[in-house]
Amino acid sequence: MRAQSATELVTYVGFSIFILMVFLLAMGVYEKQVNYERKAVQARGILWSLSSELNGAVAVGDGYERFVTLPARLPDNTNYSLVMVPVSQVLQIYWGDSEGGYGLPVTTPNMTGSFTPGAVNRITNTNGIINVEAVT
Repeated sequence: MRAQSATELVTYVGFSIFILMVFLLAMGVYEKQVNYERKAVQARGILWSLSSELNGAVAVGDGYERFVTLPARLPDNTNYSLVMVPVSQVLQIYWGDSEGGYGLPVTTPNMTGSFTPGAVNRITNTNGIINVEAVT
């Protein structure tokens, strides 16, 4: 009887450990997806904000000036970069080591300069040319 009870106990404990390992593995994959989405949401927020600022500069016209402070990094200390592509009228954001990227259209190809993460950036419209430069 004791041997049977011990065997059943070891079987139940082993099965429970197996179920726990499968659960932890599934949670690890889920956590990785959640972290990716968290970064993507933050990156899209930055991109939408800057795209709106650039389009606003075009709409207001000559004399527009606005200061925008960008975070130095995304959540989990992930680096990111912003790229203006005047030829295709697109503002793009990339983060991590080729982890992800997005792009949004802007209303003008007349853009110069670049955004600097972690700094105060000045957006100006002078004679229809949108200029972006880091102030600090």
